[in-house]
Amino acid sequence: MLHHLAQNGHPALITADSLAFSFGLGALLLQIIATSLLNTKAYRVLHILTLDFYYLFWSSFLFVFSFGIKFFARGWVAFGILCALSVAMIIHTSIWYLKAWYLKQVFYTLVIGAVCCLLLSTINLLALIALTLALVSFFLIKKRSTAFFSCLLFVASLISSECAIFYL
Repeated sequence: MLHHLAQNGHPALITADSLAFSFGLGALLLQIIATSLLNTKAYRVLHILTLDFYYLFWSSFLFVFSFGIKFFARGWVAFGILCALSVAMIIHTSIWYLKAWYLKQVFYTLVIGAVCCLLLSTINLLALIALTLALVSFFLIKKRSTAFFSCLLFVASLISSECAIFYL
């Protein structure tokens, strides 16, 4: 994947894709570890870190579409919105953990949808599928009974996001 991007001469794509993949892989590994330590005190800390990595993954995944093809004004606006949203969500999750979970997720989904509309000229169908899978997996992560299914959906979103970037 990165070899294909390097041959096409897109250094912004390489950087953004590396960030997205590393945050996505980090979130997946933390989710697996947190699920395996389900009945311990470490679960809450690992779950908070997992949620933070999920926020960073989505933001860095959309960075690819903000700066991938060309630097344009809407890309910079989307970059600013995504950075501010990620910082706000990470602070909220780290302090209040799961309070107002569904309200927070609906707000986050609406803002991500607005950013996708802003980047509509560069986003493709695979990217929308990847984002949808990631958001569904994130809604399922709260319940302990659906944690494994959430991991599987997130793996599918990670694979489809890499395919979306490949076909950019």
